[in-house]
Amino acid sequence: GAANIAGLGGPAVISNVLKGGDIIQIAATVPYFTQSLMVRPQISEIGGLRGKKVGITRFGAVTNLALRALLERNNIKDVTILQMGGLAEAMAGLSKGSVDGA
Repeated sequence: GAANIAGLGGPAVISNVLKGGDIIQIAATVPYFTQSLMVRPQISEIGGLRGKKVGITRFGAVTNLALRALLERNNIKDVTILQMGGLAEAMAGLSKGSVDGA
């Protein structure tokens, strides 16, 4: 089918464009990320993420995009980003200690 206009999330648009699609996003309903980053108690500030592992849901998902924007804004480059599958799996990784943040 075809549509002249649709409501989509940012990652769907990005994925489509990367695959050669011609979708154009013209507006966003929320002008900023609304995700939260949970970390181990030993990490008390953003710089504490240096050298740590952070779990996200999937590469290309909003959790990935928001984390990368946060790291870039704070000039933090040495963080290992691990794809965990879903939010429940990312939080389980934080609880079990396989990641330092999720």
